Amino acid sequence: MVEVIVSQEEHKGALIACADQAFGDELPAGGFAGLLPKLYGADAKVDGNHLMAVENGRILGLVLTEIMDYTVLGKELKIACIGTVSVAKEARGRGIMKMLMSAALARIKQEGCDFAFLGGQRQRYAYWGFEACGTQTSFSWNQANLKHGPKPEEKERIRLLPIPLSMPQNRGDENLVRAGEAAGQAEQAKLTMLAWELYRRESVQVRREPERFLDILCSWGARPYACIRQGAFAGYVALCVDPKRDRAEIKEMVLEKGVSAKAVLHGLADSLGIRQGTVTVDYGKQEMMRELEEICESQNLGWGHRFLIMDWPRVLTAMLELKQYCSPLQEKEAVLGITEPSGKRTAVKIRVEAGKITVTGEERKEPRKGEIELTAAMAARMLFCSTQIYYKELEGIPESWFPLPLYVSEQDCC
Repeated sequence: MVEVIVSQEEHKGALIACADQAFGDELPAGGFAGLLPKLYGADAKVDGNHLMAVENGRILGLVLTEIMDYTVLGKELKIACIGTVSVAKEARGRGIMKMLMSAALARIKQEGCDFAFLGGQRQRYAYWGFEACGTQTSFSWNQANLKHGPKPEEKERIRLLPIPLSMPQNRGDENLVRAGEAAGQAEQAKLTMLAWELYRRESVQVRREPERFLDILCSWGARPYACIRQGAFAGYVALCVDPKRDRAEIKEMVLEKGVSAKAVLHGLADSLGIRQGTVTVDYGKQEMMRELEEICESQNLGWGHRFLIMDWPRVLTAMLELKQYCSPLQEKEAVLGITEPSGKRTAVKIRVEAGKITVTGEERKEPRKGEIELTAAMAARMLFCSTQIYYKELEGIPESWFPLPLYVSEQDCC
């Protein structure tokens, strides 16, 4: 008989082996331990954060449910990332995935999460209510942009310095070996702490412990680099480099106030020989987006993950406040009747008056006059996607309200 149990530390080796086998050739060298060191590296703990389908002592499948603290302009939400959804090849077709996902959702609901998110195939996870939504902008640049576009002044120029991931492997004199290791440790600690302290000032963030910060930046094949301007720390980037194409993907870029994003792109060319790539920018970084619009070849506005909203009033309050932080919201009052697949209907009342945002929710089955009726899937797409302009259901709602800037950094995804 198959039973679902919670992972303990002694399961770590077998748990990783199951995930590596399930994904096979899709994984890079090193498997999940290399791809996600924050979750499966040598120092990572797995006790309590995975649900496993076990039969006769053997792991047939697993799913990660990582609970996180998410802060938007000081407002705290509890969120959950679902990842590493794995079923052993020989156990497929037995309903293992459905069993695990159902157990995972029950668990995060019990935890009182405000929303959950994941990656993966759209229709597969729509079965459990996850919708492709959220707002993020990706910019693409190339060598011609750097050559002919606006250039940073000399005092703005950036040098990219790799944050060391391990200590130097010196050989020879034992004293030199110890000195080199000490120097490497000091440099790593210094740059990592500067990057972490800068991240902690972000208006939107997932709580990251300083001792796990470097592993988080190394998720999904990225490597962390410090941005140095005039000899001083000026920010950091988490960078995926394709050496065959001299191309890079900036997964996360956090800069000190007044530091130029275009200087970072030029710094990539000067320091690493990278002259083309993409960078994803969160909604709250309006100045950075305007600067990149000036130099980059193209941009793409779209969604980043699949989201399941579990507490509509709390999530809408946080996102409306973030939207208002960037631009004023028109005053009005509206009620959305949002119905879940289970049949549960929540009347969500939104009111913006004198700069104050109030969102309340009341569970009731019958709609009242003037309420806008939406399924939960429609609400996710219309409220959190730029494609809401294609729908007529939101007529009468102020255009300044939506789409709302729901996003989580790629480095926090599991």
